[in-house]
Amino acid sequence: GSNDIDVASWPEDKPLNSPANDLLRLRDNLLNHYDHVFIVGLPERDFCRGHNPELVHRLSLRCNQRLNDVIKGYYIKLPHAAFNWTDGSRFTPDGVHHTNEMYDFILHCVQLKLRAIMTGDDQYVRIV
Repeated sequence: GSNDIDVASWPEDKPLNSPANDLLRLRDNLLNHYDHVFIVGLPERDFCRGHNPELVHRLSLRCNQRLNDVIKGYYIKLPHAAFNWTDGSRFTPDGVHHTNEMYDFILHCVQLKLRAIMTGDDQYVRIV
């Protein structure tokens, strides 16, 4: 989850892309039960909730790169608009969870990407 990388510090002996490995293990487990498993990824975060923005950005970038490198066509990256932390209208008062409208926007982005993958329609492949 995105909250796992919203940290103030990171152990020096732990690779920056290690959060991706947890997601890859989960995907491997799910592939024992399903033919196709996609991971919906976060945009690189330039802002975080008061911790260490530069570190959070580097962690999210490395996580996304690792996921994309390993699972390529089964990785759906969300658009930056999904995580504009400065736009309070996208989040509930707790500042962590999206509003229903924002979840609908994210669902629409994922649906477009899945449609593009299933149909091979290049018009939508690059939207996220």
